[in-house]
Order: sequence, then structure tokens, then C-alpha cells
Amino acid sequence: MSDGMAEQVRAHIKTAEDYAQKLPRITIDGNGRKVLFRTPSRVATLRVVSLYSKEPETVAWIAAMDAATVLYDVGANMGLYTIWAAATQDATVYAFEPEAASYATLCGNIFDNNLGQRVKAYCLGISDMPGLGEIMLSSLETATSGHQVNVARAAPGAPHTAQFPQGVVTRTLDALVHDDGLPCPTHIKIDVDGLEHAIIDGAARLLADPRLRSVLIELDLKSQLHRDTMAVIEAAGFRRDEATYEKLLQKTTGGNALIGNIIFSR
Repeated sequence: MSDGMAEQVRAHIKTAEDYAQKLPRITIDGNGRKVLFRTPSRVATLRVVSLYSKEPETVAWIAAMDAATVLYDVGANMGLYTIWAAATQDATVYAFEPEAASYATLCGNIFDNNLGQRVKAYCLGISDMPGLGEIMLSSLETATSGHQVNVARAAPGAPHTAQFPQGVVTRTLDALVHDDGLPCPTHIKIDVDGLEHAIIDGAARLLADPRLRSVLIELDLKSQLHRDTMAVIEAAGFRRDEATYEKLLQKTTGGNALIGNIIFSR
């Protein structure tokens, strides 16, 4: 290798080392503990700084958990609520995020908070059938949303702008517990930008299991599919939390009109 080429290699290595050292992070205080989040993108930063304000119902829901909790975080993204539940409430969390960039940040957040014994993350899409498929990405930037597994089954009107199809492995919630041997969750959080109905379709046995105590799910009440999903959850013995339901009904304007979280419990 010539002296000039060697110098270029050293310069590239130095650039890579500087990038790794300068990777931005934000620390948030919660329940007397400091929780660290990687923020390698604008969207990741906004998610962290709005932790308490964007979804206060989710933060309150997590605050009632304890070390006996087994949480499934479906559509975990960069792991904001996965990390929060494990770090502040000592919950055991199984996180599912099929989009590659967000999954990488999720794994980094698990590592930075030393949660490898309490959190297991899977680059896996949860749907109504197992197999190999596609996730249509709205962006390649970490922590973004709008990605959808097998987008053809999305609820009509679900927000999505496909830029790139990424291959994905899918499983159902029922298969995770009854075929793959994961522990039955006590709580499930589902936020997958329009495909929530498909996930519930693949969870009939799990919904009937009394060990599952609550489900927090993002629903679009403009969609008949999602209104039917709400009825399916209630028919399985869950009661709708009226406070979160009424709050959602009050969202009547903007792109997220009538879209939001509803908590069901028994």
C-alpha cells in the first residue's frame, strides 16, 4: 500500500472513530433512575424529548407496572417505551421492530442501559400470518414511522408513503407464545401505523388467556376494520378505558384525527 493510500485509510478510520464517539445521546430521569437514549436522527431526538408529553397515557400505563410484568412491545421503533418500562419499572420486555435502522437503535439503547438480561429485541414483523414478506418503508431514517408490513392489508386511509421495500420475517402473537415458547405477556403495546387489526387477528388464543391483563393499542376510529378490532378485544373479556377512548374521540382535526391509543384491561 502506497504512503498516500495508507494516509487515506487512516483518515477514513479516524472519521469513523470520531462519528462513533460523537453519537448523540439524551438522558431522561424516571422513577429515580437515569435512562439513556441514542438520538442519531432528528426524529429520534424529538421522540425522546417529548416522552412525557406525546403519549402521557402510555407513560402512566407503564408507571403501574412492576418486576412481575412481561410486556410485549409490538412496533417498538427505537425502543422508547421498551427501555422506559424495563429501566424504570424493572419489567421484562420483548420488543418487536422489523425496520432495520430503528431496530439497530433499539439494540443500542438496550446495550447503553445494561438491560440485556431484561429486554430481548427481535427484528420481526408481527402480523396475522407467519412467513416471509415485505415491510414498505416510508423512510430510511432511524426512528421514523409510517412503515407497514405487507401494506396491502393496511386499513383504508392508513398513512403510508412507500420508498423502499425491505424483506421481513413475520410471526403471529399466538405463534410467539404457543409455538416459539416465549412467556405469555401480562401487557401488550401495539402501535404499527394501520395494521393493528391484522395483529389482533393473529392473537385469538392470547387474548383468551387470563394471564394477559391489558392491551394498549393505537386505533383509527375512522376505519371499520379498527372499530371491529375494538369489538374483538372487548369480546375477549377486556374493558375499554373510557378516559383514553374519550380523549381519542376529541381528536377531530388534523392528519391524526380519531387516531390514538386506547387501553383495554381485565
